[in-house]
Amino acid sequence: MTAKKDETEAGLARERTARIRLAKRAIDFIRPICKDGERHTRDSFSFRVKKDPPLLGGNTAEIWYRGGLVPVFKTWWQFDIEKCHFEKFDSGQEWQRELLEIIERQGKAIVGAHKVVPVKRVRSKFEEEMY
Repeated sequence: MTAKKDETEAGLARERTARIRLAKRAIDFIRPICKDGERHTRDSFSFRVKKDPPLLGGNTAEIWYRGGLVPVFKTWWQFDIEKCHFEKFDSGQEWQRELLEIIERQGKAIVGAHKVVPVKRVRSKFEEEMY
């Protein structure tokens, strides 16, 4: 019986770790694009982050899926996201996969914006004749 209990506890710990990892990525993505307390919509998601001083309650992040119709994520934390409290976490894979795709796309756009691609200059026929 203890083996099953240990497996269950290990499974719950893995699930919590995965949720926290997703929460970190989502919050890092949401913070810069949301004004405090206002909803921001991107693709099929709506986001909101409320940033309160830790002594007055802490921070809250919320995610709605399908244009803001379905609440799928709500978490609260004070100082460290590692110690966040999930008020709502939909275990469906569809919204999680789509959110991670949006985050990846955004990350590539930001990285790609800073790259300078060297362009090989090709001389025209007229320039070749001059040199």
